[in-house]
Amino acid sequence: MGDSTFAQKTALALDTSSIAVLEDRLIAQADRFEEIYRVGTVITSLLDLDRVLATVMESALAMTRAEVGQIAIFKDDSNAGIDISWGLSKTIINQLVNQEGIDLWESIRQTGMSYKIDVLESDIEWHLQSHEFNITGFLAVPFKTQDRLVGAVIVANKTEEPIFNADDLFSLEMLGCFAAVAVENSFLHSEALAKQKMDAEWTWPGRFKRH
Repeated sequence: MGDSTFAQKTALALDTSSIAVLEDRLIAQADRFEEIYRVGTVITSLLDLDRVLATVMESALAMTRAEVGQIAIFKDDSNAGIDISWGLSKTIINQLVNQEGIDLWESIRQTGMSYKIDVLESDIEWHLQSHEFNITGFLAVPFKTQDRLVGAVIVANKTEEPIFNADDLFSLEMLGCFAAVAVENSFLHSEALAKQKMDAEWTWPGRFKRH
């Protein structure tokens, strides 16, 4: 009887402990979702592409606790050369290739997929051709709207834990959704300004002649 009572109390204590851990995790996730939504609201209100990219890069590094990162913007089905880096140069990313010799940006552009590589050194799919910079592991996420792929972000080298976890990937993917909308809005804004300027240049000579 005593052993049974002890076992029941132990099981109850374990259940209570598990519930407490679950509650803590749910609270942490709720805080994370709230932060993603806050950042998303900020970046989708911006119309300047440089400010959008800088804010997304800063947020991506903070959310995932990554050491370095880079964002590339794709336009007209190619890498248009618009990018922002934080300690991770475009040259390094170009040397991060898969078994077919396709670099990371091109692979994302072709597949539209996210990548989570825990330990690059032992990964069978990806490797770094150069050893000038050490990438231990990385997350890479596309910026996709309903119509097209507009860019991607990579963060590398987790600072406080050995590897990136599933929550890190989910957070980065949610941020990527907001980033895609913000980038697309900045494109539309720039096109509208260019059209407005062109219309003004065409109408002004006519007005001048009429006077």
